[in-house]
Amino acid sequence: MSGLAPIEISGLTAGYNDNPVIKNVDFTVERTDFVGIIGPNGGGKTTLLKSVLGLIEPMAGEVKVFGKRPGETREKIGYVPQYATFDEDYPITVKEVVRMGRRAGKSLFQGYGPQDERRTILALEDVEMVGYSDEPISELSGGQKQRVFIARALVSDPDILLLDEPTASVDQKLEKGIYSLLNDLNEDIAIVVVTHDIGVISAYVTKIACLSQKMFTHNEPYLDADMLEEAYQCPVELITRAGEEVPHRVLSGHEDVEEKR
Repeated sequence: MSGLAPIEISGLTAGYNDNPVIKNVDFTVERTDFVGIIGPNGGGKTTLLKSVLGLIEPMAGEVKVFGKRPGETREKIGYVPQYATFDEDYPITVKEVVRMGRRAGKSLFQGYGPQDERRTILALEDVEMVGYSDEPISELSGGQKQRVFIARALVSDPDILLLDEPTASVDQKLEKGIYSLLNDLNEDIAIVVVTHDIGVISAYVTKIACLSQKMFTHNEPYLDADMLEEAYQCPVELITRAGEEVPHRVLSGHEDVEEKR
C-alpha cells in the first residue's frame, strides 16, 4: 500500500433513509496527518466517520482507504466512538476490555493466543495504563477509561485512528493529556479527531477542517474566521492564544493565556 493515502474521499454524499447529511465532500488524509474536524451538531461529522468505516454506503462519490473500499480494509482502522458504553456492574478488567480489540477475524469459540496477550500489554503501555491492567474498568476515572478505549482501538495495529469526541467526558487537564497522547501516537499512524473543542485541539493537530454538510478546509493547523463563518453560517469572532502566527485577539484579564485559550 506504499504511496496510497490512508483516506481519500471524493464527491461524497452520504446520509440515512435517502436524506443526505453530508454533500459533495472532498477530503484527503495523508500518512503523517493529525486532522481535527469541527462543526455544528448535525453537520455530519459522525456520518463522515461512519462512511470511512464502511458502516454506511455513499449515496454519491466514493471513499478509499489505502486505495480500497472501506469494507476491504477495516483492519487498517482503529475507532473510538463518541460514547463507549458498558455495563458498570459487569466484572471486566482493563486488560480484558483492550484485548477485545483482537477479536476481529476470530471465530466465536476461538481463544486468545500469546501474540494477543503481548499486543494487549503493548497497547496499554502506549497509553500509560499498563499498571491498571487487572483493575475493574468501572473503577477508573473518565480520562482513564478513555485511554483504555484508545488502547482497545490500537491493539489491532491500525494505520489510521478515528476518534469521535474523545474528550467529551473529561476535564480540561485530562483533555490536554489525551491530546498529548494522540500527538505522540501520530508519529506512527494517521489520526482523525472529531471534536467540539476548537481551542485545545488547535495546539496539537496538523490540519483543521470544518464540516457542516459541506467540508471547509485550508490544510493548516489553525482556524480561519472566514472558514468558520462559511461552516456555521453566522459571524464568528476568532480568538487564539498569543504567539500564534495568525491574526488573533486575546481577551483582557487573562494572566495565563495558555491555560485559558
